[in-house]
Amino acid sequence: MVGLGMRAPNYWRTIFAVNDGDVPLHLSVTYGDSDHGHSPYKEAADIAPGGSFSFPQHTYDEGGWSSVAPVNSFEVTCMPGGRPGSTSFFVVTPTHGVEFAHRVAVHCSSRGVIGVDM
Repeated sequence: MVGLGMRAPNYWRTIFAVNDGDVPLHLSVTYGDSDHGHSPYKEAADIAPGGSFSFPQHTYDEGGWSSVAPVNSFEVTCMPGGRPGSTSFFVVTPTHGVEFAHRVAVHCSSRGVIGVDM
């Protein structure tokens, strides 16, 4: 329940990543932040052209209950020829309430990150 003057929460629990490009990519997701004594979590995956990956949800143990470690940011590195190429960094700005698995489509080419559809 959201009281008067309180905004509804907006965050992504996880990312479902799709590689719409023609070269492999490496995607690294950062969950949470250092608020309230928490440490951020990082997960990474290599995704082949036409492939996808579902990143897991992370939580913080609050001693008797758990809180969600929301997705904070992600970084994409295009891997033309299997070698690291250009890297782009994105901070998420959710606006549609709590989303369990937000879809992110990345288009990498040999020239680098061409586009990201969030």
